[in-house]
Amino acid sequence: MFDVCAITTLHKEYDNRIYYRELKVLNEFGLSCSIIAPWNEYSDSSIKLISVLYYKQRIYRVLNWYSISKKVINTNAKTFIIHDPDFLLVGLLLKVFNKKIIYDCHENITEDILYGKDWIPKLLRKPLSVAFDIIQNLCVKNFDGVICVVPHQKNKFRNLNQKLLLYRNYCATIPKIVKIKDYTKIVYTGSISENYG
Repeated sequence: MFDVCAITTLHKEYDNRIYYRELKVLNEFGLSCSIIAPWNEYSDSSIKLISVLYYKQRIYRVLNWYSISKKVINTNAKTFIIHDPDFLLVGLLLKVFNKKIIYDCHENITEDILYGKDWIPKLLRKPLSVAFDIIQNLCVKNFDGVICVVPHQKNKFRNLNQKLLLYRNYCATIPKIVKIKDYTKIVYTGSISENYG
């Protein structure tokens, strides 16, 4: 039996948050960990990989739901951590099998649907954002815990679930600020896009 099993349908091999900042840390504290993921290039024997197929086209990702759900049901773990919003409803169904489910909410998906998903037609963004918010709130209310990235998420979910953890996406080391010829250089370790600054 594993203490923790992470589930991702989208994130790539050795994802910084999932692999390094969660599973490796939990493993270093003596917990046995596994991950159900669409990973091929993987060589860490301390964290067991339960591999699934990866579908590049969004429309086929629902095929992963069945495959991953089957693997989750057959995986003996005390706690499962869901990392992707497209798997939330499946996580809710897994509660029927008495699985302990934690949701790691990496980002503000409702806002991301409105402003960050250019592939979604503009007319559908608002209704999809509202629908996702309803589904996410239902799941948060019924899950065994939620990991948030920013205080805004923690405040939003506070009335739905009391088991909240704020775990920011800071880099593992403290960056150095170097002054060269009257210029200060700072390294930014986050994502930069038109929608996010």
